[in-house]
Amino acid sequence: MFRTAAVKIDWLSSRSSRLGADVMVVSFVAAHRSQFSQRALGAALQGTHIEVVYDRVKAAPPSMRPTLLAHVLVQEITHILQGISRHSQEGVMKANWTDADYRAMLRKPLPFTPEDIALIHMSQVKRAHNGRFVGTVSG
Repeated sequence: MFRTAAVKIDWLSSRSSRLGADVMVVSFVAAHRSQFSQRALGAALQGTHIEVVYDRVKAAPPSMRPTLLAHVLVQEITHILQGISRHSQEGVMKANWTDADYRAMLRKPLPFTPEDIALIHMSQVKRAHNGRFVGTVSG
């Protein structure tokens, strides 16, 4: 999904020697440990930490789980990349996906809106100028 936004993501093991302040950390939590709404599947926390409410993802039909997890991760990573808390009216950055969105995910990934992509790129340029760069924008 990030390729459509000209963003390259490098996945690292927690044992990687490349870990540093500019690396995002993904944690999987149970719903009862979640501080989020009853429907939230994940959240981008302050800094570069993402929490996925995995038992809610796991409650989806087995054929849907990988696709759903991918969309949750993309949305939360995008929140961090954009550097703001916002949602779009449609696509992967939509606040609440509908049944139609879930069906669409199974056919092809939900898209970024042009505004989503612009915000990612603007934030990356700003981070590069501040000496802190998360992710890479290719193009």
